[in-house]
Amino acid sequence: MNTFFLKVIASDKVFFSGKAEMVNIPTLDGEKVFLAHHENIVIAIEMGDLKFRTEDGETHHAVVGKGFAQVINNRVTVLVDSAERPEDIDKIRAEEALERAKEQMRQKQSIQEYYHSQAFKIYKAVPETKYIFNLELEDLNPEQECDCYNLEVAQKNRQWAFVSPIYVNRE
Repeated sequence: MNTFFLKVIASDKVFFSGKAEMVNIPTLDGEKVFLAHHENIVIAIEMGDLKFRTEDGETHHAVVGKGFAQVINNRVTVLVDSAERPEDIDKIRAEEALERAKEQMRQKQSIQEYYHSQAFKIYKAVPETKYIFNLELEDLNPEQECDCYNLEVAQKNRQWAFVSPIYVNRE
């Protein structure tokens, strides 16, 4: 069977470098399989199970982090944050990392909720203290079938202002 050169590089090591018959890469859209002489492409990789078959027919699996893959001139280069064989993953260390990640997410959520509540308090206080709202009737042409109001929103110190005409039909 036709082969291509495959190199899987993690941030801390070269995970695999050699000839392969196929590689199955986890992507944002699902899994993509690349064979020899595939067209040139660069694609994002999602966390998941990367599978590849070497030229001797042996299938290998790796759990990979996010990254990207490049296919050029019958060479596939996979660059990922991390790559580990499933049998090399320490279950206790993985569970501890999961708990740390969950705690960080809880803390991040509480920080976001705090800032959201502070922004809401500022929003409630700002209209009374910082801005001027002015609505004036401007009768440009009494023969028209609508009235024109000018809505002005400005800072009290007049650094900026916004004027918008509003047309209301007469009834």
